[in-house]
Amino acid sequence: GRTHVSVPWLPKPISVAEALDATSTIDRVVQEVKDRTFDPECLSCHVTGWEPKEYLRFQGGFVNAEFATAESDKLLHTLLAGNQCENCHGPGSRHIELIEADNKEAAIKEMKVTLEQAKEATCVKCHDLDNSPNFKFEKYWEDVKHYGKD
Repeated sequence: GRTHVSVPWLPKPISVAEALDATSTIDRVVQEVKDRTFDPECLSCHVTGWEPKEYLRFQGGFVNAEFATAESDKLLHTLLAGNQCENCHGPGSRHIELIEADNKEAAIKEMKVTLEQAKEATCVKCHDLDNSPNFKFEKYWEDVKHYGKD
């Protein structure tokens, strides 16, 4: 398979391992695009807990370390840097409630994103023409699909 991937906003390809590492994408933004690290338009797709098309932080979403005053906010900076499950599947609080209520079937249904939903709506929240002009769903899907779950 591929060992490196190109990311449009980075000057050189990064390893697949870095691309899959939840914190590496935000680290790259911080290191290589310093003038935009506080830009909500950038953060909304490179961290967890933001609405990409609205550039709004969800309650309990990622907070830049520089703005984290409470210990709980500092923890959010650490835990929510980079892309994680909720970026595609939505907030997981309801999922956890259903799991704890021993309702696994409803919990799965709550978080499921079908192949059609991913292709038509989910991925393009961030991978739009402005931010990801070379995005090809079929190519990128191979890197993020959950084998046996589609």
